Parts: sequence; C-alpha cells; structure tokens
Amino acid sequence: MQRFAVALGLIVAVCHSMSSAAPPDGSRAVALRHEPVQAGELRMRFRLPEGMTWPAGVLPEVYGEDLRDRAQLSWQPMNRHDGEPDPYSGGVRSIGPAEFAVRLSTPGQPFYVAVFAPGFLRFFERGPFKMSDVKKGLLEIALEKPGLLEVRFDAGNGKPESLPFDRQWINAFRKERGTRNSYFWLYQHHAIPQSAPLRIADLAAGEYRVMVATHAKPGAQSIPGPQTPIRPGEFRDFHELTLVAGQTRRVDSRYAPLDLQIFRGHRTAVVQITKPDGKPASGVDVSIAYFDGHYGRIPVFVGPVPQSGEILLEGITDRVPENSWSYGGYSVWVGQRAIGQFRFKSRFDAESFAFVLPPDVDDLAPDIDLVSVASGKHARLSSLRGKLVCLDFWVTWCEYCQEPMRDLDRAADRWKDRVTIVPLSADEDPGRVTRHLKERGWNHLEHYWTGPWTSGPLDSAAAKAFVLDVIPTTFIIGPDGRILWRGHPLARVSGKEIVERIEETLNSHGAMPPRSSSAGEAPKGRGAASSIAPRSRRTPVDRVLNRCCSGRLTSCAAP
Repeated sequence: MQRFAVALGLIVAVCHSMSSAAPPDGSRAVALRHEPVQAGELRMRFRLPEGMTWPAGVLPEVYGEDLRDRAQLSWQPMNRHDGEPDPYSGGVRSIGPAEFAVRLSTPGQPFYVAVFAPGFLRFFERGPFKMSDVKKGLLEIALEKPGLLEVRFDAGNGKPESLPFDRQWINAFRKERGTRNSYFWLYQHHAIPQSAPLRIADLAAGEYRVMVATHAKPGAQSIPGPQTPIRPGEFRDFHELTLVAGQTRRVDSRYAPLDLQIFRGHRTAVVQITKPDGKPASGVDVSIAYFDGHYGRIPVFVGPVPQSGEILLEGITDRVPENSWSYGGYSVWVGQRAIGQFRFKSRFDAESFAFVLPPDVDDLAPDIDLVSVASGKHARLSSLRGKLVCLDFWVTWCEYCQEPMRDLDRAADRWKDRVTIVPLSADEDPGRVTRHLKERGWNHLEHYWTGPWTSGPLDSAAAKAFVLDVIPTTFIIGPDGRILWRGHPLARVSGKEIVERIEETLNSHGAMPPRSSSAGEAPKGRGAASSIAPRSRRTPVDRVLNRCCSGRLTSCAAP
C-alpha cells in the first residue's frame, strides 16, 4: 500500500532527515542559535514534549496544498532516497534549536506543518494555518510525543520443523487523515523474532493497519485454487488500531494452520447470477470463495451456473473475520474476474444474493452518471452516442494508471471529433484529482469523477455498474453505445498501448481522419509544459505513486 520548488501553491512544512546536509566528515550538523530572520521570512518554532530533543540535521520541508499529495506520498519508504536533494525543504533554514526560518512562496495563503523524521517522529501534520495564526512573525507548533507499536508473533506449540514456514514478516500502513480507506505504506520488516517484540517507536498519533505474515519454506506444497493456489505456509494476520500520542500499543499475532473447511456453518445462501440483459447466466463457469482472514480465498463452489441461474450453498458460515481487509465473507468469480461479494445480513436461515455478469464486448455500456471534476456538473454517458468513446477508470494514487493517463492527455486532439476520451477518476474526492492534474500539467482533457463511495473505489455507482474488479480498467465504446473492447490500458498487461488500441478500433470502423498531433506529444498550442519542479529537483514520488486503498475487491492492478 502505497502514497506519495516551492514555486507552486500553498505552503506546508514537513520535517525530513537531510542526510545530504551532513558535514563531509560524517559528524552531525549543529543548529545555529539565534540567527536573525531575514525580510520575507516567517519564524517557526516547535514546542517539544519533555524528554524530546530536536535532532541535528533535520529540516522542515515546505510545499503547497496542490503538492500535498506528492509530499505525503514521498514519506513512503520506497520514495525516500538518502543523498538526493530534497525539493520540499529549499525554502527553510535552521536558526536555532527546533526553530526555523521559512520563506513562504505564497504569503497570505493557508499552509500546513508536518514532521517526518524517521527515528524521531513520522506522519505528524498540523494545519491548515492562516497568517492570523502567526503572532509577531512567529508560528509556534506543539509537537506530540511519538507512539510505539510492539508487534509479537506466536507460532504456537508446533515444532519448527513441522511448520510450513521458515520466517515471519510485517507490513504496516497508516491511514490518511480525512479519508475512509486510504493508507500510506510505512514499514516492512522481514524477520520478526519469536522471542521478542518488534518495535516501531517513531509514529505520530493516528489510525494504523498492521499485517503480520509468514514466508513459506522452500519447496512447500500448494493447494490448487480456482484463481490462485492456496499456500499453507503463507499465513496472514491483519490488525487495525488507533495510536494515541505517547502511547504504546501491542499487536499480538498467533499462527493458525490452514483449514479448508472453515467456511462450514448452518446458513444457506441462494446466489443468483444473470447476464447484463437480465437472463439467467446458465452454463457460465463460476467459483465462489470464502475469505478466511489468514490464507485468502477458500473454495466453496466451482462449476457451471444451473439452468435456473441460481446456485444453492447449504451449510456455510455467516462469520466474517474481524481483522481482514475483505468487505465481504464470500466472493463470486467468473474466471479470473470477480463480480462481487456477499455476507449474511439477516437472521433468517437462508438469504438470496444477486449478481450480474460484467458487461463485455457487444453488450450495451451501462448509462452511468459523469460528474465533471472542474465544474461539478452532471452528464450521462449516453449523451456521447455517435462517437467512439474511450472510458478510462483510474485513481490518482495508482502507479499503473499514470502512464495510460499521460498518453491519453497527449492524444487529446489526435482524432479531432471522432473520439471522446472520458477519464473517470474513482478517487475519494474530486479535489485530489484537480491537484494531481495540475502537478502533471495534464490539462488537455475534460476529467470526470465517479462520485462518492463507501468502502473503496470499486463501490462507486459507476464502478458497480460496469462490475469492475480492478482499477485501472478501460472501455472502448462504439457510436451505438456497445462495448468494443474492455481491458487494462497498460501495454505490458494488455499487449497494446491504449492509444494504439483506439487507432486500431477506428481503423476497423472506417478510414482514419488526419491527425493533429503525434501520440508522443501534447496537442499544439495548449500548454503541454508540466507545472512540477524541473528535473534537477525531481521528487522521488515520480517513481512510485501507489497508495494502498482497501477497496471492495482489488483496487489497483499491477502488471
């Protein structure tokens, strides 16, 4: 789970360890005391809790609201590279212990203050601040004491040689403030000891998720499954917790062996599966799996849909694992594509659950609502009939969405009025989309939003109408509203770049019109230059953009 100069936007200060600023002899830098503040600078002072000392060599970063996503994504371990220039701390200098002079790029506008210094305090953020919060040129910020996570793993009473795994590891995530299910990947450790806890001692208060897992022994046997093999040596245990400033929270994980009958119980489910036209999906091969919370999908049913379109599941449980990222106990699959999940909601012995096969080639595209990111105005997909439509579901934090979206932006005028490109973001709010587009200079297309969702991006009305199991997913829709192609927009997944696929579709439906620009360049005269910092100050976030979002099924597909 993954998220990711001061020339643009509002201001945020983020504390960041500056290894490149260390003296050449390797000694630690000593902050200057009482250095005067220069004209145009703001003085910022951190009030530290008793017993805490501001580390030498640590500087706050400064960046605008429109760059906030990128700054936060840069906190992820894979985006931090010691020795590289820090693009977010150029306007900040130390003038004393825990005191800094900050030159605001946009004086008078709100700004944030955050601290990210591994080993000291990570993920601390305050704001937005206004100039009215600055008293006599000084902004004082109370720093909080870091919290501590203790993670323990108990392998049980089994002898090491009888266990199917040879070591245990941990992944930890921090929930993004103000979101429902968006997380930053913060930590991975590959060797949790069984004799002592693993400690993470520099975390700001907030909500966290911890996954403790085991690594299968070499040569360990797997059990075939409908989609992926089940591996008895790959145990997973999920924990959610809220960490208070200065608090120590303990996470206890106890190994449980694989149980292929764990879905057994006393309930009955009637699973109804229909085609997009409403007819029973008789004869279609379907698999239904139970998510046990530790090993993944345990097969419950594998076979064709009966003539009636109903699958009867008797003697199954209504239990849903507490510590899992699954939003339903059971998932329904057609081949490698998930079409939905269900769990029991009533106290009756039997419940019915209805699912529709995903609309595919030759089916009419669902007439979804499109919300303009720029204006908030609503339109219907059916209003675009008469042209070829490229509908691309994406999210700003998905690494595998970026390249196709860049290419579509560059090809905005490529086909003149024969193709309408509809980028449809499933982000939690359209404001994030606006900031993301501005950062990258993607301003050649009208962008749309799927609207709000509950548990994840795949729960939006538009995503459910198209029965998405993964983002990104792209549809090419003909002038008559029928789907001509459905798949992943990334060439190394689907075999062709999305621009090439659109051209291929146009060629098969008539002669190509003259092109106004090449696939590799933005439309002329429409400002193709990016608004982000020049290459010399390129942020590591340009490399990895993923943030974890615990969606309804799979929220981002990796090649």
